[in-house]
Amino acid sequence: MNPEQQVERKLLIEPQDVATAGAVDSTVWVLMDSHRAGAVVGMAHLAEGETATFQLRQATDDGGTGAKDVTGKSAVLTGGSGGSDEIGEIEFNVSDLDIKNDFKYASAQVTTTGAGDDVSASLELHRARHIT
Repeated sequence: MNPEQQVERKLLIEPQDVATAGAVDSTVWVLMDSHRAGAVVGMAHLAEGETATFQLRQATDDGGTGAKDVTGKSAVLTGGSGGSDEIGEIEFNVSDLDIKNDFKYASAQVTTTGAGDDVSASLELHRARHIT
């Protein structure tokens, strides 16, 4: 199996223009049972000084039941001089989820400080049998 087949990618937040400052939640929840690790990749076009905070989230089912943040798993992107395109990554292991309380699904949320920022997020999943 080549490296591309070892990584599965899911789009969590469609590329979109955020009309007002605030949070954008993904409606996609990914079951992490057959994966050992992953990374949320957040992308944003930000006005100078504006920020986008990407947060890894967890839930007990694919409908987002009981959704809560995964502590310590976030990335803050800040727009550079004149506005800029920024990329951030949140790496995590499935053991970072609250598995003992049945939180087996992962997703993301992004919160922006400005209107008119463009954001998107995807999830890269690494299959358990390929991680050592």
